[in-house]
Order: sequence, then structure tokens, then C-alpha cells
Amino acid sequence: MHIYTVGSHTVHQWQATLLFRSSLTFLGAAVVAAAFEDYEISLPVAIACALSCYYWNSPSLSRRRVDLIGAICAMVHVVLGAFWIIDTTYACLAWAFFIFGVSCFQLSWKISTNKNATHWAYYHAFAHTFCALAVCLVCSARDAENVKIVYSFPPRNTAGEFGLLALAVVAGVLSVLIQLVWDSRTSS
Repeated sequence: MHIYTVGSHTVHQWQATLLFRSSLTFLGAAVVAAAFEDYEISLPVAIACALSCYYWNSPSLSRRRVDLIGAICAMVHVVLGAFWIIDTTYACLAWAFFIFGVSCFQLSWKISTNKNATHWAYYHAFAHTFCALAVCLVCSARDAENVKIVYSFPPRNTAGEFGLLALAVVAGVLSVLIQLVWDSRTSS
């Protein structure tokens, strides 16, 4: 079994394989976006998928940086695309999946700081999956509403504004809770 060292983190071969495979969910999301002819979302998500697979194929610090840049660019792209969704059902579901995915990323990162913990990879794989599902929902909603615009300023969107606010609140609360639980476990 090969073990990779990425900065101060240790990545086992089974974790890299799991996360390589879960990264492929973004390929599925890119294909769904392309099927809806939503190339403005499909292309950045496909690039993020390729960069994520490149990183998890043989994790290293330089590959991690490239992966993070691609992931952040794709997330910003999808969030901008989500602002055009007017249907609150689609919007709430997409934001819920996205918030859950980002929360899983955050939890994964925190757990991975413990050198003995290996289960962080499961949360990271969940994050890949839920963020890919959010992309599919955004593209489906944009198709249903006949929206193909990402690069101009979106209309006022209460669901989108609430989604960003909820993301910030959940991320903040989770960050505090994770830190409290982490501190209580490491101090005992």
C-alpha cells in the first residue's frame, strides 16, 4: 500500500482511490449540464473534475493547489448560475445539497488534521457527491426556466440570497461546533 504525504497530511492509497472515484461524480454532473446544453456550467465542472482526478491519482502539494483553484472556480461558477434560478423548490434543494457538500468538505478537512484519523476521506467523498448533485439540480432548473446566463449580474433572487446567507451561517456554526468537539476530544 502506498502512502502519500501532502504537506502535513497523510493520504493512504485506499483514500486516494476512493476520492479519485468520487471525483468522477463531477464528470457525471458535467455530462448532465452538457445534456441540458448548459456549457457555461459544464466546462468549468469538467475541468474541476479533471484537476481533482489528477490530484487524487497521485496526491502532492502542488497538485492539491491546482485542484483547489479548479474547485473554487467551478463552485463560484455554479453559485453564479444558481442565482438565476427563480423556482424556490429547485433553488432550496440545490442550496441544501451545496451547503451539505461544503459542510462535509469542512468536516473532512478538520478530521484530516488528526494524523491517526483515516475516516476523513468518507466525508470528502460525500462532499464530492453532494456538490455534484447540486450542479445537476442547478442545470436542471436553469433548463426548466430556459436560463443560459452566468456572466451578467443576475436578477434579485431571494432564494439565492438566503442560500448564501445560510451557507455562511452553517459554515460558521459548523466551524465553531467542530472546533469545540475537536478540542474536547483532544484534551481528554
